[in-house]
Amino acid sequence: MSLLEVTLRDSTERDFAAVKRFFLDNHSDYNKTRGDHLLLERIEAHHFVIIERAGAIVGVAGTFRHGPGGIYREAGATRITLNGFGLQRVTHYARSLHEHLLEPGYRDYYSTVVDANEASKHNMAKVGFVDWPDPPDGLSKQRSAAVAPDKRIDFMRLPEACLSAHAKALLALLADPHLQRHERADPARRETARLHVKLAILERARAEVERLAAGTPT
Repeated sequence: MSLLEVTLRDSTERDFAAVKRFFLDNHSDYNKTRGDHLLLERIEAHHFVIIERAGAIVGVAGTFRHGPGGIYREAGATRITLNGFGLQRVTHYARSLHEHLLEPGYRDYYSTVVDANEASKHNMAKVGFVDWPDPPDGLSKQRSAAVAPDKRIDFMRLPEACLSAHAKALLALLADPHLQRHERADPARRETARLHVKLAILERARAEVERLAAGTPT
């Protein structure tokens, strides 16, 4: 059984070129194209999480602000190439807790699914996202303008009540950082990844994460 060493961390100003190259090398029609200026601003503000293996990026995920004063927070720009370990769900835990504990003051935390990407929608539903059939008109028009006219866009929002489960899941990863996947060629064999979590929410708001996991208001 092989062991992969994987790190989850916040982005820094030094990550822009590598993240941009990662998106170019791993293009997906499901990802909205983000301009360089916006991408740089979000990365420098530590609103991306980076997944690395052996010093190379194998996953990125960001959070974007929309509306007056950033009252709508979008979990987007999620692209992961180390699949099968549930890392997309882990990025949702990290991003939702970061926004709630370190960047509060928003009305809705949401994401979108393009062209019936059922795998992504399934992953988001597993962490608590629910269908959002009536998002504000401005958000809908903005998102529609970024994709081809024939693409369907589904909005999903995260109820605040799900944050306690996110906190519990993140703390559980600290207690046992091992993630497993079955090898495609031989389902009886499993690969294991050990996740090293280095996030600002754990350095600056660990007590709040623990209270949230316990169901105590933060």
